[in-house]
Amino acid sequence: MKIQEILNEDVSPEEKRELLTEYAGIKMFAEEQCQPYLKEIGGFENALFRTPMYRGMMSLTFPKGQYSSVVNIRQDRQPTDTPPMLQSLIDDWFQHHFSIRFRQTSLHCTGLMSTARAYSSTMVGPVIVLPMGDYHYAYSEVYNDLYQSLHDFGIKLPNSGKGMSRDDTLSFYENRIIEFMDAGHYQVDHGLTHAIQSGAEIMISGRKALIVQQKFLKALVTRE
Repeated sequence: MKIQEILNEDVSPEEKRELLTEYAGIKMFAEEQCQPYLKEIGGFENALFRTPMYRGMMSLTFPKGQYSSVVNIRQDRQPTDTPPMLQSLIDDWFQHHFSIRFRQTSLHCTGLMSTARAYSSTMVGPVIVLPMGDYHYAYSEVYNDLYQSLHDFGIKLPNSGKGMSRDDTLSFYENRIIEFMDAGHYQVDHGLTHAIQSGAEIMISGRKALIVQQKFLKALVTRE
């Protein structure tokens, strides 16, 4: 697929030149910095148009006239909704099985625009994520949303631990989390295109990622 084949015909020639210049710069940067990801996903056009991996962003801002940015992937991510003790136990499971604490060291992404939009600010909207350099990823073949699935599995904190000692409470939840995670059929570094197409929550663990505003693509390509 060539970008010229899908250019938005509604924009002016000047706007088109600006968009194409921006697109060319993003593509050049991605092909230099995101090769492992582009190789797995089938190239830059696939990463943006055919099988994009989205993320909702609330606080990120872009300089005027720029549609892409590089973000650091935090290595000490704190959960927004999941109780810290449960996240720690989940990461203990990941550490034991795959030697990576995925919940702590990853960007959480999805192939579903609707899911990413729900976690996005109205100003920025969903972004498309392209991991830079070496990275790892994990997703469940059972749970599309780990936090919601914890509740569906009957795991919540911590009233059921009332009257129990701290050690007994930890042991109780550790056993439940192991049962929950074992049932999740987690895949690591295998089947990324399938994961994106399935709508599963995908945890991308690495150091940096290139992000591209989805609204840039809406301006770039032909409106249907």
